[in-house]
Amino acid sequence: MIKLFYRYGVAKDKKILQEDVDAYYGISFSAHTACYYQKSIIIFLGGIKKPYFIDPVTYRFAIDLSKIFRKEGGIKKSFVKLLDLYGDKLRKIIINENRSLRASDFYKNESFLNHDFINELCEQVISFQEKFNTEVLQAELFTKLMMYADKKIPEPEKPDFLIPPYFYAWDTNDPWYNISKHCAEASRKFTSLPISPIICISKSVLLDDQQLNKIVADYDSFDQIILWISDFDSTQEGTAFLRGFLNLITKFQEKDKEVLSLYGNYFDLILSKKGLSGFSTGLGYGESKDVASSTGGPLPTRYYLHFLKYYAPPLDAQGYLTKHGELSCHCKICNSSIAIADLSDIDAKKHFLYSRKNELIHIESKQLNEICAELINIFQKLDGSELDIYGFRSIHLYNWADVLS
Repeated sequence: MIKLFYRYGVAKDKKILQEDVDAYYGISFSAHTACYYQKSIIIFLGGIKKPYFIDPVTYRFAIDLSKIFRKEGGIKKSFVKLLDLYGDKLRKIIINENRSLRASDFYKNESFLNHDFINELCEQVISFQEKFNTEVLQAELFTKLMMYADKKIPEPEKPDFLIPPYFYAWDTNDPWYNISKHCAEASRKFTSLPISPIICISKSVLLDDQQLNKIVADYDSFDQIILWISDFDSTQEGTAFLRGFLNLITKFQEKDKEVLSLYGNYFDLILSKKGLSGFSTGLGYGESKDVASSTGGPLPTRYYLHFLKYYAPPLDAQGYLTKHGELSCHCKICNSSIAIADLSDIDAKKHFLYSRKNELIHIESKQLNEICAELINIFQKLDGSELDIYGFRSIHLYNWADVLS
């Protein structure tokens, strides 16, 4: 079965994820969240006994720093704490020099890499992930927390895999592409655990078969690859980009590589039939992401429309489903007496968790041709002009089936 990781976003998600641990494979964390809430997260992991991984989010330090600033000014505390863990050289550039990383920081000159900086960054990034639970378990504060727990929480396992520093590249000719590749290779000497590099790149490369071949060749020495195609939303993309994404996965699979997607949705779920090993998503968010987006901040409540395979504002969802009750969800949240527009954020997320669990079971039980036929059937049954009134769309269902058939 495909490995579904839920991204831990806010503390209130914990209870939802604790209630139904059979609904997913594991948990993913952003490093700034993991370090800032380390002790409570370790207790959470010990309770659910699920695999996990930590996204080091180093790309954040090579783009506009305002994206990690607080509204009142200054870098967010969680990122300041992360910088304390990632080494003096990086901290000096971001805090003291008050600037983003430059590609030139990783080179002594045009020809020679700055191995001192690369090694320090890789060692610290890998060390944080590998020792995430072990150091805190020895801390006095953690011991006190355990004393007041309802029961003894077992030590969680080490991460499923470790992720080296990575940065966003426009294409394979971008200096940041080579820097990320060098960081992936250098990180191996600092651990005996599996290393899974994140390839963070623009979606333009999906249209260039030569670049896709280069990516696959460059990462041939790694057993597992994580893809982050920036701003790639399969519910919005045309068939050319969808085919490019499938093409990249296929090329890796032909080399016997496991491939995960850092952000994904129902399309990624179907791609398990084509070689995708797993993906990560949030509860109510995180199906896709642009590297230039900001971090944090409250998100509006969204309702997952199971027949369209994406989220919608609850009031719009209620309006449409009032007219089309045959399309209504019958999970235990939706079968309650609470109207969709009145669902709390927690209940809307539970609805999604239950829906996605059912989708996992459904995909596992069907052949790809059956799934594609279902998508076409839904597309043909829905009235496109009526969907437009509510701001909904269905063309992605047709596109998915077209690409995967």
